[in-house]
Amino acid sequence: MKTSPALTPLQARLAAGALAAALGLYLAATEGDLTNLHAIATTAALAAVLAVLTRRVLFSVAAVAALTAVILATAHVKRLRSDFILHAWDLFDPAQWGFPAADIARDAPLALAALALAGVTLVFGLPLLWRREPADLSRPLAGGCALACAAIGFYAADLRGEPRHTQYTWADRNLSSFYSSWPATLEALARGALFEAAPRGALARFERAASCAPHGKPPHILLIHQESVTPPAPLPGLAYDRALDDFFLSHDGARHALRTETFGGGSWLTEFSVLTGMSSRFFGGMQHFVQVYMAGRMEESLPATLARCGYRAAMFYPYLKGYFGSSRFFESLGLKEIFDLKAQGAKTAMEEDRFYYANALGEIERHLRASQAPLFLYIQTMAAHWPYDVTYWPERKVAGAGPGASAEMHEYLRRLAIAKADYEEMRAALAQRFPGERFLIVHYGDHQPLATRGYFGFAQEEIEEINRRLPENSPAFLTYYVAQGVNFAPPPLPQVEALDAAYLGVALLEQAGLPLPDSWRARGDLMRACGGRYATCADRAAVLAFHRKLVDSGLVRAR
Repeated sequence: MKTSPALTPLQARLAAGALAAALGLYLAATEGDLTNLHAIATTAALAAVLAVLTRRVLFSVAAVAALTAVILATAHVKRLRSDFILHAWDLFDPAQWGFPAADIARDAPLALAALALAGVTLVFGLPLLWRREPADLSRPLAGGCALACAAIGFYAADLRGEPRHTQYTWADRNLSSFYSSWPATLEALARGALFEAAPRGALARFERAASCAPHGKPPHILLIHQESVTPPAPLPGLAYDRALDDFFLSHDGARHALRTETFGGGSWLTEFSVLTGMSSRFFGGMQHFVQVYMAGRMEESLPATLARCGYRAAMFYPYLKGYFGSSRFFESLGLKEIFDLKAQGAKTAMEEDRFYYANALGEIERHLRASQAPLFLYIQTMAAHWPYDVTYWPERKVAGAGPGASAEMHEYLRRLAIAKADYEEMRAALAQRFPGERFLIVHYGDHQPLATRGYFGFAQEEIEEINRRLPENSPAFLTYYVAQGVNFAPPPLPQVEALDAAYLGVALLEQAGLPLPDSWRARGDLMRACGGRYATCADRAAVLAFHRKLVDSGLVRAR
């Protein structure tokens, strides 16, 4: 059998240099700002490490180039299918890979072609290069290059700072984001689960709720996610229209604080805590991906528990329902009906609150004409959402901030006044249009707005930097929750200094007078034992034992 002539060292180095330059130019054009330096340096470090092992420079560069093509093409395909790019955890989670080949060929033909070419290179090209290229590279030289490139990569990552909390939904920065996801993935793998739990032991298991038998017809429930809303009263020295304070009073005439786990953004963290009854803080570096990776892993969520009690569940969502891959998460919890931006006929992702309320009222009317079942609506509003350097709905003449406040705070308080007026109008409409029906309304602030950052010692820092520097017990994480009844009087609310968002679901179930499943009854006991704290409960072992019982009972899958 005739063998191909071997490459000379010069030929191998020239070919490796050309291939490395082409890959570097591509990454410089696609990754953006400091992430291109991070991606280029880290990729070069991987090639250098492989060169140390093989002493073949062209083989090493070609292997890493092929693997890079696989990563980039896979990230592109995954984002098209789920609005979420490739994360290292995906390599250990088969549930993320339900993409039909026919759909990939239709939606991402170039990515599929790149995957095919990279596959051919890995299977056929690399063995050929191995045979043809002499192993003559100096290991000390390759090792020095690996160390230098790794140092540059770490330096670039440090200069870049914290990744944006929406980083993994972007169409670019695919390679740098994939590299950056490895520490959190390795942390979770070392933990053996996505979240912290007590070690396996002889803990009793929760009984699964086979049925739910409410005493009489329970109230319809409206759970309202008030985007970026917090009471202005605790902010020192702020002058504002005190009529706004009424918006934050529950049926007992008191203001109740809610402790969230994010400031200025990251609404999905509060959504997760409220709907699942778990804290995202126990997920470590995987915290921002709880919705993506816990979809399909939760058996007794708040919507599922309400469905077992006969409720029909629906959601009014201000974005397209594929945003951040959220629809799969919501649907897996039992929110099968999602009226998103398109279904609601919204012109933008930021409508006045009364727009969403009008749609919800219309759906209540349609439901009551067709069914006697109780209704659970999860409504998300947008009036108070950033940015605050633009005057929204200027035709609505409402009070803003008093003298001495920033322009951002003035606009935020304008939006808050609009939200209050729209809520009061909706609540009055419920009583007027449905006098024979009982409604429980629970509304809450998902996180504080960026407009308040100056009160916590920040100026123009971004969300990621602020959240990194805030301690877990910071008042910057405090917002509010309100419970009110329409045509009925709810029972007393939990008497705690502040309620962690993970307990809001159990408070809602108690307010509705519903029988609690075993796991939710235990969650209520934990709430009282911890004084409303979850992530910062003084008895951390009790929280971890609760997690272990959820896992051992099959109610939550940790892997």
